[in-house]
Amino acid sequence: MTEPLPESDNEISLLDIAAAIAQFWVLLLVVPVLVGAAAFVGLQFFQSDRYESSAILQISAGEAALLQSARVIDPAIRESGWLQRFDGRLTEARGALSRNMTVEKMNEVDYYRVSIVDRSPDAANRLLNGLVEALIASSVPRGNARAALENRLQTLERTQSELSASLNRVNEYYENATDGGSGGTVVFTSEIGSSLVALINDIASNEREIFTTRMALAGSVSESDIIQEPTLADAPMANRARMIALLAAMAAGFLTLVGVLIYSGLRNASRNPQDSEKIERIRNAFRFRKIPEPQKTS
Repeated sequence: MTEPLPESDNEISLLDIAAAIAQFWVLLLVVPVLVGAAAFVGLQFFQSDRYESSAILQISAGEAALLQSARVIDPAIRESGWLQRFDGRLTEARGALSRNMTVEKMNEVDYYRVSIVDRSPDAANRLLNGLVEALIASSVPRGNARAALENRLQTLERTQSELSASLNRVNEYYENATDGGSGGTVVFTSEIGSSLVALINDIASNEREIFTTRMALAGSVSESDIIQEPTLADAPMANRARMIALLAAMAAGFLTLVGVLIYSGLRNASRNPQDSEKIERIRNAFRFRKIPEPQKTS
């Protein structure tokens, strides 16, 4: 038969933990309450009200990324007055805006919710309006891309004029053929009718291409893509001071409990002469050691 292992006197049992909690219950109760109360009062005193302005846009993932780029942010913070808060330091103002702005996709459709939080409801609304306007302006093609679209539009418009002229000529032929009344006009008018249908289809297709090209020149984002205009908050956001104070109180309670258990463990260990050296090492690790006195020379 195996003999049970002897229990060490310096181990903490459940009974020791219960005894420590019973002995220091006032400390375990007072410290979390004081820490939580201090955190709550401090947050109420130092934390100002925050207001949120939000808008819903029908844009693509690329346009959502463009909204968070310096190409859109920089004009918005200049026009809205946000830059004045940072004495003209553009990098610092841009970083502060990025921390207070969220862009999140709402569902399977390309709907994005854009929100800005600020201590002033008017400033948040003004800044978000500036961002939307800058996004619309930035979506307009530039440089070589714009030149290519303009050339394409000119070509399509010339083609449209030629197709319209051809349609007018075919209409004249058709009218002359039907007024003749000869026996061979049936076949001839049938051929003209087929040409008319083909020309009409080409004109309609070309008109769609012209419309698409003009829309591309105007920009991929327009006012029609604004599903919800930037809102103006009339009440501050919910204050998170209570939640933070509760978490602080829980953390303080846990640390106090750990400290009580460590104290109880050291106290139990001090009763065992074999552990006196370990305790002395722990004490020396957390306090200044005394400078040894110099030895007297004979």
